[in-house]
Amino acid sequence: MPEVAEWIEMERRCCPFLTLQMEAAGNSKRYVVKLLGPEGVKAFLVSEFGITR
Repeated sequence: MPEVAEWIEMERRCCPFLTLQMEAAGNSKRYVVKLLGPEGVKAFLVSEFGITR
């Protein structure tokens, strides 16, 4: 989990237009990180992360 918080902090510095959310539920060891933002952010994220779906 500290790695995720560190990554979020770095992303906030380089991409202040992003809204980053981290979610955890109950006793689950699973975390969900959501990246949100204004119009055009989805295309940016697709190109940055090489998302193909």
